[in-house]
Amino acid sequence: MSQPHKNGTKDSEKPVSPNQEIDEGRKTTNAILTQLLNDLNALDNETYNKAIEKIVLSHNVKFDKNIPASRWTLSNRILMNGQTNEDNISVYDARGRQQWKKQLNRNVKPYAKPIYILAPLLKMYCVQCSKEKNRNVTIAYDHAFKTIRCVFCKQTKDQLKQKHQYKENAIGFQPIKLFSIDSTTNGKAEEKKILDAKVKRPEIKQVIEKLGLSVDYHDLGNSGRFGYYNPRTKEIRISVESEQTLFHEIAHAIHDHLIKTDKAKKRTYAQGEVIAELSACSISRLYGIEWIGHSREYLKNYLRTKDNEKLSQVAQSLINDIGQILDFIF
Repeated sequence: MSQPHKNGTKDSEKPVSPNQEIDEGRKTTNAILTQLLNDLNALDNETYNKAIEKIVLSHNVKFDKNIPASRWTLSNRILMNGQTNEDNISVYDARGRQQWKKQLNRNVKPYAKPIYILAPLLKMYCVQCSKEKNRNVTIAYDHAFKTIRCVFCKQTKDQLKQKHQYKENAIGFQPIKLFSIDSTTNGKAEEKKILDAKVKRPEIKQVIEKLGLSVDYHDLGNSGRFGYYNPRTKEIRISVESEQTLFHEIAHAIHDHLIKTDKAKKRTYAQGEVIAELSACSISRLYGIEWIGHSREYLKNYLRTKDNEKLSQVAQSLINDIGQILDFIF
């Protein structure tokens, strides 16, 4: 909650420049994502479990189709849930000023405390012109025609997409300022909570059938492995009857499917193991099974930096991949 000063004003009432807002947004989002990875990498089981719970609760937001956050990436839902409004209330539904006005005829209160999520900074290209000019050609907004189009061939973004000549690359992230529903006029929002008991979970065998997987249980000898997934044959082999091990290998299979269908980026072997293990922990929790597994060891071997910026970048990539896996199942 903002604190009053001797002159009677509050912190939230002080005018803030756009650059200050961007800096504040970066600090806030980096701190939340970095803390999440630090908690996952902690030696304390209770801290680790709380981090898994953050992932699971933030994933459940997607079940409320009436709010924009249901369509966000998992990392942005975690960012929203990790911030509070001016009354120190956890944020469940957040939107921009114009969204509140146009969608629900609500106005953001004066001096309301903003929260921040992250949006990718995209570099857009026309494939053909890039080849002809032998450089990356940026698609820009044409103010005269009020549309986005190639600066050379003048085709619009939609026209290029239809011809499969449109390409975009994320070159970073920028903070986006939003406001909690409790920071708007026209009444106070009712508190909404999604209870696991009210969410019908699909059977895992449906996921196995959807991916066309075969699952066999047999001894893997002295390999030291409890199971593996073969992406070429779509086979899962497990040496122990363990839901958690099965979830781990199914997570590998889903991630492989998402990469092959261009819905996820290819990751390193270490990244793939971290994603699969954290996904398995989250899937277990969603089915009411308590399990920690080897996740902390995977993370400990992979997160070799104390740089907050690097840690938050790792969180964005790994957490969003985990979110895609959870979305595929649930």
